[in-house]
Order: sequence, then structure tokens, then C-alpha cells
Amino acid sequence: MLAQGYPNLEYIVIDGGSKDNSVEIIQKYAAYLSYWVSEPDHGQAHAINKGFARATGEVMGWLNSDDLMLPGALCAIGQTFDANPATSVVYGLRKVIDANSRVQTRWLRGIPDEFIFKRVDFIPQETVYWSRRVWEQVGGLDESFQFALDYEFFLRILQRGYDFNLLPHYIGAFRMYADGKTSAMPEIMHLELPRIYEKYRGQAMTLTQASADLGWRRRMVLRLLKEMEHQSFMDNARLAWLLMQAANNPLLSLPLIALHRVYRLLRDLSRRQLTKVKDE
Repeated sequence: MLAQGYPNLEYIVIDGGSKDNSVEIIQKYAAYLSYWVSEPDHGQAHAINKGFARATGEVMGWLNSDDLMLPGALCAIGQTFDANPATSVVYGLRKVIDANSRVQTRWLRGIPDEFIFKRVDFIPQETVYWSRRVWEQVGGLDESFQFALDYEFFLRILQRGYDFNLLPHYIGAFRMYADGKTSAMPEIMHLELPRIYEKYRGQAMTLTQASADLGWRRRMVLRLLKEMEHQSFMDNARLAWLLMQAANNPLLSLPLIALHRVYRLLRDLSRRQLTKVKDE
């Protein structure tokens, strides 16, 4: 975060009383922090709310300790808000890293409208930044959630009529590994998501049921994007951004789906031919 070199950064660190060497690391950078504390809290949402209660900046966001901010991210975010003061919420592209910070893939899911977002969370949390007026109108994180706290918060933002604007920039890196919360807390996820759906859709359901409700076209677009995120040329943020914009357009998404099906057929045929040659 500090290596971003952003000229007007208010950096607040809230640690939950860690027993490892976290405090030593924080103290090493204390001179560059606006505030820091290490003390027991009531969970992640409570800790984040504590931090924002001390924040004075006009643009807000949080980064979990496992995740990273990618080069140039703060400048891309700041320039967007500066160029258009009416901007309310922005988010960017995500890369997925392992326990050793090695990039494994990109994470492309699409641009969520209200229909999509009430069924599937497409927003990469570590890339999201919003104006102070959004926080003041929407309120803090719901501290009753351990897993879906960001999803519930973003749904409240959407419910208030704010749009999520996708930046053509890789903003954050999400760390995926065995001990991470996403991997280690599946039972919490399956308890909290039905609460989300009941609150915002009026019906408790599982993630599988909600995803099935996306409809054929959106499911095919999601399948296309998931396959394309493994292609190395998707490292080009502008190209990834253009693909997601096209996939979000109903008129353009159908030709893309057709092209993707042709690509899959040719790929599978090539694989079968290769296997046949090897067997011979």
C-alpha cells in the first residue's frame, strides 16, 4: 500500500490483537500510518467499522491482511474520482495469488446489475472504493456477518441506487490458499447466504439455487469469462475490461457465446485427435 506513492493517503491499520509478529510489522511502518491499534475485537466487520470511524478521507475502502493492492491502483482510483466528482463507487479487476504471492490466474465474472447481484456476488471486495457520502447514507458493515459482510454491504449500496463503475485496471490481488477465510469457512458461507437472499430477494435459498436463477445467457457468459481468465493475454487490463463490457451487452454477448462454443468444439476435437495419435 505504501509503495503506491499516493500523495494523500490516510492509512489506518486495525489488528485484532494478533499473537504472531503482526505488531512488530505494524510498528516498523508506524510513522507512515494515520492510526493503528492491536486489540481484541468482535470480528472482521467490527474491526473494519472501527477503522472507518476514524477515517476522514473522501474516498474509502479496505484491504484485508491476506490481500494485496496492485501497482498504480490508488492513482487510477483517485484520478477517476477527481475527473468526475459525481462518481460514487468504483471497482477494478482482480488477480488471484497463492500463499507465496504468485499470480495463479485472473478473476473475470462480469458487470453486476441489480438482477445479477441479488443472485451472485461478482464484486471483488479488495478492488472496491466509494465516496464518503455513500458510507454516510448506507451505514457501516453489518457486524452479525462473518463471511458475507462485504456482499451485504454492497447490496445495500446497490439498493440505494448507486452504480458500481468498473475501472480498466487491475486493482487488487486476492490470496487463495487452504487457510484463507474463503477456503476455511464454507459452513459459515452456507449459513449466511440464505440470510442475504431472504433479506434482499424475499426468499431463503442456496448459492446453487440462486446461480441457477441467472438464466441461460448469463450462465453462458459466466462460463465464457471463467475460461478466458486463464488466458495470459487477459493480463492486459484494457482487453479484459473490453471483454467484460461486451459480455454484459445482450446484443454482443450472444455472438460471443456462439464463438466460445465453436472454440470449445475445436479445442475438444484437437484434444481427441492428439489422444488418438498418442494411443497409436
